Amino acid sequence: MPAAPADHRKKLLVVLGAGSSMSVRMPGVDQIGELMRTWARDWATKEHLLDCYTTIEGSVREHLEYGHHSRAPALNFERLLGEMSALSHWMEPAPFGAILREVVCNGAAPVDFDFPNADAYGPKNNIDAQLLYLLDRLAKQIRAETLAIDRSTPAFNDYTLLISTLRERFDVGVYNLNYDNIALSAWPGAHVGFDASGAFSPSSVYDRQAWDFIYHLHGSVHHCLIGSVGRDIEWRCKLGGEFKDSDPGSVTDRYSEDKNLPKSTLIAGGFKLDQLLVEPFHSLHAAFVRHVYEADAILFGGYGFGDAHVNRALRNRLECRPCEQRPPIMILDRAAEPTEALRFRQDRWAWELQTTLSVDQWFFAEAGQPNPANPSDLVARGGFELAPIHCTAVWYAGFHAAAARAQDIACWLDDGDARRLQATHAAV
Repeated sequence: MPAAPADHRKKLLVVLGAGSSMSVRMPGVDQIGELMRTWARDWATKEHLLDCYTTIEGSVREHLEYGHHSRAPALNFERLLGEMSALSHWMEPAPFGAILREVVCNGAAPVDFDFPNADAYGPKNNIDAQLLYLLDRLAKQIRAETLAIDRSTPAFNDYTLLISTLRERFDVGVYNLNYDNIALSAWPGAHVGFDASGAFSPSSVYDRQAWDFIYHLHGSVHHCLIGSVGRDIEWRCKLGGEFKDSDPGSVTDRYSEDKNLPKSTLIAGGFKLDQLLVEPFHSLHAAFVRHVYEADAILFGGYGFGDAHVNRALRNRLECRPCEQRPPIMILDRAAEPTEALRFRQDRWAWELQTTLSVDQWFFAEAGQPNPANPSDLVARGGFELAPIHCTAVWYAGFHAAAARAQDIACWLDDGDARRLQATHAAV
């Protein structure tokens, strides 16, 4: 199909989450969680300090399991890193730190946290040191995993085919929430916001009219801290050299409510709105809000709808908009077994999807059919769930597998014709 003239092409916003990279063998959230536990124990043993990560995990697990609520937040490494940052703020002595610690427990440490250092700043230093170590190990692990990816596999070829098919029909802008460079490997030469020397170029982001970019909203394996205290991030094309991924001196930086947050090449854990205040993340997030409003269509690849700053930008545009003013939306997901049809789901993912995209689950059914179908049946038939009134469709066979319907997906995002999404195999 010939590409439309550049000045008439619609703009497609693509948001990539962890599920898109897992299709080409990048580690998922659960795998990273296992690594984090090992790194945390090893660090505590070596440093003869409290393993705050593991201690927090036990407390958070007990808290989230209380009541067995279907919409309870997920227990993952990002949640635990965020709680470590919160505990660091809690344990910082006056006049900074959390004022409530003096009110609630007269300045004492939480139960089960037996910090070995009696110095006033000892507990905070213990937490910050382990947090920085874990962030550093995470960046280096993802970089090593990225270097090891086999880009000759059918899964990667499918990934590339899907991206190229979308680019043939649309001006595409990608916000990659992952740290890897899989999307860049599938689209070499995409603008990333850094100049040829590796320096971040805010003007190239703010002034850019073309939609030919891949922006790493949460950091990248190509990021490296530079300067005496690592205040700036530069882009390094070659991944085989030495990288500085964290800086102990950065914990003197103050954010909202006088919080200290460590400087890292990655945005991970809690307080992401605070972490986004530094460049290049600040400019990229501002650009994301603008691009959400400019998009003629939106595609999500493996996104778990777990980032409030991403969700709110989308919700602000989509909330209470009539169908004729909504862009077509496609969600490429992988459904685990057993998973119910979206109409009947009560889990966190379904709830966040419904809230973020301002849709009602009740209106989802199999495309071309009056009733919903189980995701496993849709996967077998090559079909989609669709809510025509909301211009929103869901694919459950995984990101790279969507390449088999890439042309249909691109056409539906362009013209909203629901017939494009009907199953390719008849029901048994």
